[in-house]
Amino acid sequence: MEAQDAKNYLRLLQKFCSVPGISGSEGKTGISGAILEELNAMDPKRAFEDEFGNVIAVFGSGNKKILLDAHIDEVGFEVAENIKGRGIFLSEIGQMNPANIEGARAYVISRGIKGKIAVREGLMMFVPDNIQEADNISDRDLVSFERHFEFDGEKVKAIALDNRVGCAAIAEIISSVSLPKDVSIITVFSSGEEMKRSTVGQIAAKYKPDFGIVIDAAYAQPIDMDPSRTSIPEMGNGCAIQRLGEDFVVKDSVIERFENLARENDIKCQPEIPLPELGRTNLPYLEKNGIEAGAINIPVRYQHTTYSEFLVSDAIEAIKLIKVFIENF
Repeated sequence: MEAQDAKNYLRLLQKFCSVPGISGSEGKTGISGAILEELNAMDPKRAFEDEFGNVIAVFGSGNKKILLDAHIDEVGFEVAENIKGRGIFLSEIGQMNPANIEGARAYVISRGIKGKIAVREGLMMFVPDNIQEADNISDRDLVSFERHFEFDGEKVKAIALDNRVGCAAIAEIISSVSLPKDVSIITVFSSGEEMKRSTVGQIAAKYKPDFGIVIDAAYAQPIDMDPSRTSIPEMGNGCAIQRLGEDFVVKDSVIERFENLARENDIKCQPEIPLPELGRTNLPYLEKNGIEAGAINIPVRYQHTTYSEFLVSDAIEAIKLIKVFIENF
């Protein structure tokens, strides 16, 4: 990949990470609109945001159809109850480890009130920097980790890398791929994944692609998973080809197809075998609709925290592999 392509990927990633997209409220909190803006600039055949906050676009008019999916939603919080004199109690949206978010900087999205996350006897709370602002916070207000984006020339540390790394990858692929005349691409930037409410299956049923590729954030070492049962990717070793996860096992023929393309084109890749109950992606929604599919992921450390991190070089390998797949489909 040319340096300019990597630069554009970082531009897209920074833009997408700067906008909140709490699961279930993707359109309301802004990420759907930010992605749609980028897609429309690429002159698709069709691009729109649906009633569920998914952003869908079609590129090309060939009869061979490939669906690319990356979920746009992120974990966050909703104010469950603001009890005067006792505190602002939160409900988590998506799965988080309380030990990893104690003291994390956060803010109330609709009001711009800044503060931090506190964990008291297993309950999550929002503590405003200015306690006098507590009365301005209402039940059902959405709370996000504080937005930030740091790049040191190799590594990115940011909020919501699960799965803005995949969203930026799809946008970069579409902006630079040499699309064969007989191929069309359906890009799906899907909502609801963190809450297990994805509607990508209905989208796939409508468009009936010949093949689907899910791009997500892979767990990266170090992580506490049984090494005798798993193969967890390491940052710097390229993209991750996921072999199984919650409710799915990828066909051997699909794995071989990806690995052969990677080997023939000198693309770095590595296997990804998480614990099945922790390896959730949108891939089962495609398989249940009879669509052959695979997952090409980007290793990300410390997911669902305020300071997740990854190496841009791993994303570049994922982009290269998917582009080669499309160009040779």
